[in-house]
Amino acid sequence: HESSGGETAIRGGAMNLDFNYPGGGARYFLSDQTAVEGRAQFNGGNQTAGARIYWYPTAFRAGGRFSPYLCAEGDHVSFKGESSTGAGWAGGAFGGIEYSLSRAFSLQFDIGTAYFAITDKGTALTQKEVEFVLNLGVNWYLK
Repeated sequence: HESSGGETAIRGGAMNLDFNYPGGGARYFLSDQTAVEGRAQFNGGNQTAGARIYWYPTAFRAGGRFSPYLCAEGDHVSFKGESSTGAGWAGGAFGGIEYSLSRAFSLQFDIGTAYFAITDKGTALTQKEVEFVLNLGVNWYLK
């Protein structure tokens, strides 16, 4: 991220750490339009870990602080409750926006749908469903 006069320019080679509820990740920009990210989230006995690929269309950035994006995510999911334990996977598609606060910090918001397929180890019961997901985060740019 480069900031000049309140403008944002995402560029290849940029790296950031992101903090979201309830987890975090690390992102690397392969080019001015694409980035990859490793993510992990923990909430009690529920855990997800996976990767995202981002696309930042340059046509919509127009030199301001706002950088809209589309992304796809794939995750391994595990859970441990009082009466059940299991694992599975999730995949989703999201649309969002990143708002630059400064050269080093930005806020991120995205929303989308995710397909979950998880299996209880004790009963072999599989649950498959589509959920709406909202993500909020803060990015700290290192480079």
